[in-house]
Amino acid sequence: MKTLNGIRGITLVELMTTLSVAALTLTIGVPSFMGVRERMQRSQVMMELNSAFTQARSEAARRGVPIRVCASADSKNCLVGDNPDWTSGWIVFADTDNDLAVDSAEPIVYAARFENARFSLTPAASLADGVSFNSSGFPSQRGSFEYCDSSESRTLTLGFVGRVDLTASGTGCSS
Repeated sequence: MKTLNGIRGITLVELMTTLSVAALTLTIGVPSFMGVRERMQRSQVMMELNSAFTQARSEAARRGVPIRVCASADSKNCLVGDNPDWTSGWIVFADTDNDLAVDSAEPIVYAARFENARFSLTPAASLADGVSFNSSGFPSQRGSFEYCDSSESRTLTLGFVGRVDLTASGTGCSS
């Protein structure tokens, strides 16, 4: 009997085994990855908001001018009006003339932006238009933000002296 020494390849059994293992891995791994992605987004949003308030407080005390945190869709201007959308992001800027708007002479200190947000971020009525920190670093308003996604909700509370507290508050919402 004659054999061919240079021919190599895979058998049908090997191919089917490899495809079965790949399909099983994807079936188990993809839903698990979505949960990881949601948890990462939740942590990022809450830490970004916490960081914005902490930085605003620090900058106000350091610069000696009012610093404002407000919702922003374009990282350049504040959103105003009835219940502005905080899920797009927010900015921190030096509001030297206290007009609650970004002017050309007022630098933007910090900006957070979120594309394709799959969460809701609802401020208390007192914080809907944003928070100003006076030149001593104290906030002009206090209240809370409610973060909510498909599996968990959290509350970020801004206290009287500018301290930020983060608490898990529930098992999600239907947004």
